[in-house]
Amino acid sequence: FGSRATNARHVSLFSQVQHSRPAMELSIFNVNHGFCEAVVRGLRSGFLTSEDYRRLSTSDTLEDMRSALEESDYGTFLQDEPSPLLVSTISKKCYE
Repeated sequence: FGSRATNARHVSLFSQVQHSRPAMELSIFNVNHGFCEAVVRGLRSGFLTSEDYRRLSTSDTLEDMRSALEESDYGTFLQDEPSPLLVSTISKKCYE
């Protein structure tokens, strides 16, 4: 079959390959769906926080709601809408 030196060399090479496997796995990690995951992670940063929800839930008027949204990532959502803000305007903007 082979000498002990050759077998020892094969065992040594095998252990080197095993130790380099995690690095290889990282190089192909999420190669098929990486773009989609990156987009979702980017959108996730725009979720409303619990503080944003608290401000929205304590809004007494639609103008207060507009002010609460302006402090979040949705600041431009109702920015160009004239006062007084109407429920129909908000509904229309949600479908745009």
